[in-house]
Amino acid sequence: RAFPDEPPQEIGRIARESVRSFGAVFIDFLELAHAGEAAIRSRVRVANREVYDGARALHRGVLLMSAHLGGWELGAIMGAILGEPIVPIVRPLDNPLLERELAGLRTRFGLRLIQKRAAAKEILKTLRADEAVAILIDQNVVAREAVFVPFFGRLAATSPAVALFQQKTRAPVVPVFVWPEPGGRYRV
Repeated sequence: RAFPDEPPQEIGRIARESVRSFGAVFIDFLELAHAGEAAIRSRVRVANREVYDGARALHRGVLLMSAHLGGWELGAIMGAILGEPIVPIVRPLDNPLLERELAGLRTRFGLRLIQKRAAAKEILKTLRADEAVAILIDQNVVAREAVFVPFFGRLAATSPAVALFQQKTRAPVVPVFVWPEPGGRYRV
């Protein structure tokens, strides 16, 4: 559906590259999440910091909007290392042992997490405390909470959460993505 004009060989190549890229980012996350602060700072750099700083200067909290692209987990960890009050919204993994390990890696540098289920009250409290809430917007949501948008010729259920929280709090929205760069480095 994404590449209707591409031959099957090219679609296969794109799929293999996607899996390879995700695997490399996953291994980098595991390595860096266990590494020290200096190792993370040497491989993860923040670009356009003035955009985030300008949003923080409004003192309304910040909604960081991101997606499952690149090294999304590294963005919040880098924020924690820089001393920023970033609070990611997380969905617990289905495996409790893996969830405990991932939560430990996420919170190792001081991140506070908000569980996705029934998160609205905690998100509002966090924004009112002038902290940043990180929300991944590319997740499927249940029909009663969704806005349906066209995606590769199908309607996809997407969350209006960022827009609703922005309307309620007037918190600025800052898109944030963590792109892989050559040599196992990342740019936030």
